[in-house]
Amino acid sequence: MAILVIMGVLLGVHLWRLPHGDLVVDFLDIGQGDAILITTPDQHRILIDGGPEQFVLEELGEVLPFLHKKIDFMILSHPHADHMMGLVQVLQRYEVMTVLFTGVDYGSPIYDEFLKEIRLQEIPLYVARSDQDWGFGEVEFDVLFPFESMLGKKLDNVNNGSAVIMVQYRGHEILLTGDAEHEVEEELIKVYEGELRAEIMKAGHHGSRTASSGAFLEEVQPNIVVIQVGKDNQFEHPHPEIMGDLTRMGITIYRNDLDGRVRLRLN
Repeated sequence: MAILVIMGVLLGVHLWRLPHGDLVVDFLDIGQGDAILITTPDQHRILIDGGPEQFVLEELGEVLPFLHKKIDFMILSHPHADHMMGLVQVLQRYEVMTVLFTGVDYGSPIYDEFLKEIRLQEIPLYVARSDQDWGFGEVEFDVLFPFESMLGKKLDNVNNGSAVIMVQYRGHEILLTGDAEHEVEEELIKVYEGELRAEIMKAGHHGSRTASSGAFLEEVQPNIVVIQVGKDNQFEHPHPEIMGDLTRMGITIYRNDLDGRVRLRLN
């Protein structure tokens, strides 16, 4: 498995900004939230979620080339503030070419501001559903969930309106689950039985016990799990039960609260 793992705490120079032929996935260190930047071999930048507040701007400044102000594809997994707040700042500071979201109905001033900024800039906005996938060269973003459009749909649990995406590149698979919980995981297992294998997985819902069930982990069989979680967070994520399952399965674990920014390089 040709994967190089580099923790942000070890990076003291900016040599990694130079062009390369690899797929690079940065799990950004933005506190208690999600923010993932994917750089394709032909230098397209895809940002999935933006974390809380504006920490994502600092992280993007560290990992993007100097003066680079373009995001080719922005994905909002779901409209909770710890995934979305930083995206408003990115929309205002960067040239964002296209946005993908699930479109669930969610009453939030920051969500309204996010959508308003997209309208003002006339950025193409698409609704995620499993019959419509996205590609950048050899890198494919396979939307696994939602199975159908959730545009305008009101949910009791907005976490279960998360976009679940499989990133595929030359035989490598990375499963990004947003905050999807056990109910969605069960649906995914039923629909994609035998097709969910991924060597890299982002733990669902920051390592909460409401996601990353034992059955789901057995189906995905990841070699590496990355947990996007902030230091000393009030939710006490990740949950000991999840950590125990990952350890028993012999899965390599990386955590933003312990390791800083986590970079995976696939070639």
